[in-house]
Amino acid sequence: RSSDLKKSVGLSGSEGDQSRARASQLLPDGASFWARKKDYGIAEAALIAYAGHSLLTTGVFLDGKCEK
Repeated sequence: RSSDLKKSVGLSGSEGDQSRARASQLLPDGASFWARKKDYGIAEAALIAYAGHSLLTTGVFLDGKCEK
């Protein structure tokens, strides 16, 4: 679920500024894609993709919890 993936990257709920800040922290090269406040959805999508990639490549969420 997307809520589990968002939690794994350190997000709780749907705070737009928090999503943009965390995405910029983890994916600094993409920060221009979510520079505007209304682009928080793009940042959240990037974070979900980042967490999913981490899970698929390592088998572990970024928060250290195993999915299996």
